[in-house]
Order: sequence, then structure tokens, then C-alpha cells
Amino acid sequence: MTDPCGGDINRVCKKKFIEVTIISFCGIIGKTAWNPVKRLDRIRYHGQQPAEERRRAESEYFLTLCALEKKCIFSEIEKLPSGKVAVRLAPVGFIIEEALKEMREMYPQIRQGEHVVMPNHLHILLSVETDSRLGLHSNKWISVFVTALKRLVNRKIGEEVWGQECQQLLMDGRGDSMRCRKYIRENPLHWERDSFYPSVFAGCR
Repeated sequence: MTDPCGGDINRVCKKKFIEVTIISFCGIIGKTAWNPVKRLDRIRYHGQQPAEERRRAESEYFLTLCALEKKCIFSEIEKLPSGKVAVRLAPVGFIIEEALKEMREMYPQIRQGEHVVMPNHLHILLSVETDSRLGLHSNKWISVFVTALKRLVNRKIGEEVWGQECQQLLMDGRGDSMRCRKYIRENPLHWERDSFYPSVFAGCR
């Protein structure tokens, strides 16, 4: 059957049915795994996005790096009379801070957010802007950053100070970002209840 304009109505209807089915199916999946509104928008409007926006994206990570054997060699947490606490950097901690500053120049595409040098671990927020044309995803840039930071600090100190443990969390939206920032700011205050608090090591009070 053909329409007045000469098209095949059966073929056109079948095509429309397939398009509707795909959108409906993605919407159903979206209820369990993704935001269906965002998924539908991406299906409907992906072809209308500027090419530059499709190539570039930013991901934010919450990163934790631990000291070798989780020993307290980075800093000390001092309780103040006011009830607050202060982070007193050890020599290794000062070198970590210095290395982070150098990393900003070495990797300008990796934006450093809030961080804290705890006695035996480092928390830091990283925002990674990636370009699909460069062939590296954001998690690859995180691996590059971690490896470079560890090597830089070790070279300045002259020995290995980092443990193998590295935790990274890809944050999902502004809510995650705000919670991680709050955690970093308050981590020194709750040090004795921290999961990394090594009461078995000498020098950690």
C-alpha cells in the first residue's frame, strides 16, 4: 500500500513502530538503571548536540591513597582546647602537598578539588575533563595521576611511602560531590572513629 505522496505505508508504519518500541524499551530499563528522562533525551536529541559537547565531558572522583602499611607518617591530628582539631603535617606530608602543587602544572586536565592529608592516608577530589579524540577515558587519567603522584613523592623522599591500596569513587551528581566535600572537611574531627585509624601502630593516638 502507498500513501498519496508515493511512500510505502507499511514500511513507514513499521519504522515508526520500531522507533517507539526502542524508546519505550529504554524508558523501562531507565527505571531500574538510569534516569529514564535523561536516557530518552539522549536518544531523541543526541544527533542535535554540538560535536564539541559530545567529544568533551567531565567526571569527578573521590580518591583515597594510603601510606605504606597504613603507618602514621603523613601528619598528626592535634586536639585543640576549643574542641576543634588541627592537622599538623609531618615532613612527608609537606612533600605530598608540594607534589600536589607540581601535579597541577603537569596535568592541567585533572582539576584538584578539596583534599586532606590525614596521618596515614590522603583524601582528594579530582575532576577530569576528557576528550574522546585523545583516546583516554577519565578512569585512565586517574590511574596516570596516581602513578605519577606516588613516583614524584617517592623520588623526593628517596624511599617508598605509599601502600598498594587505592580507593576511587566516581561521583554521581552534585549530591555525591557535596557529601564527599563534607566528609573531607570533617575527617580530622572524626579521626579516632575513622576506618583507617590504626590503633595498633605506635605514634597514633
